[in-house]
Amino acid sequence: MAADPASAVRPTPAWRLHSISVLGPSHEKSGLVNQDAIGALAVSPESSDARLVAVSDGHGDSVHFRSERGSSLAVRAALETSRQFVTSTAFASADAVRRWADEVQGQEIVKRWRDLVADDLTAWPFTTAELASLTTSEADSARARSLALHPIRAYGATLVSVTVTADCIVYCQIGDGDIVTVSSEGLVTQPLEDESHPFSNMTSSLCDTDPLRSRRASVQEQGRHHTEFVLLASDGYSGAFEDKASFLSTVQALAEVFRSGGTAKLRATLDQSVAKARTFSGDDTTVAVLYRAPDSMP
Repeated sequence: MAADPASAVRPTPAWRLHSISVLGPSHEKSGLVNQDAIGALAVSPESSDARLVAVSDGHGDSVHFRSERGSSLAVRAALETSRQFVTSTAFASADAVRRWADEVQGQEIVKRWRDLVADDLTAWPFTTAELASLTTSEADSARARSLALHPIRAYGATLVSVTVTADCIVYCQIGDGDIVTVSSEGLVTQPLEDESHPFSNMTSSLCDTDPLRSRRASVQEQGRHHTEFVLLASDGYSGAFEDKASFLSTVQALAEVFRSGGTAKLRATLDQSVAKARTFSGDDTTVAVLYRAPDSMP
């Protein structure tokens, strides 16, 4: 007897990832490396779904002269923290996820990052050349003295991360950068508020004395929000747009490209968008999109 088509098992949308990170023109001219870092992990070894994603932006100025290491270590700390939770509590309730996001995640990320930085400093102490670059003026000398007391500042970096559990999505951020979501109905939202800082060109950082004070986090229940498209980016991406409305409309357009053209079209379009953005912002630009697609989708 033939199977009833109406009862046939339909392919379950799986989370997929595409990311791109490009060196900013300003860093090309100065000879600096890309200060951004990005990483992703699957929830389980048997799954190719990319469900844990983190993007970090190293500050890149003379005081934070190891920020490319700081951003890489920030991504590692965020992914390890999320993996430990998700693999040990794969079917945690929404309330359990919220408790973890509110009470554990931020503290664990900061602790892991500081431990990784301490290990890095032990293995590779500051060189004479690194410190000499800070003492070209009286102000720089004061910074050097401050750095001697707080060497972690050399690794200054921001962080945005997304953790997908069985039923929830956790958004976490310290410092600048962007997270934007698009629902299956096309609704565009920013799950986290923009950072409020008294100086527009400053940002909070993992190297702050109390980075948890500026941490922002939220939890979405997938059954309520129907999120199917998540974009994470360093501030080099949104900084290329005239205003926030233009930026958000571009994210919405990227989600529509995915719906209408599939994975290959989305990847090509995103790569073109990031390549264009870097020429306007001048900054390193890193973008990751996490999206839900059936395995049968091209």
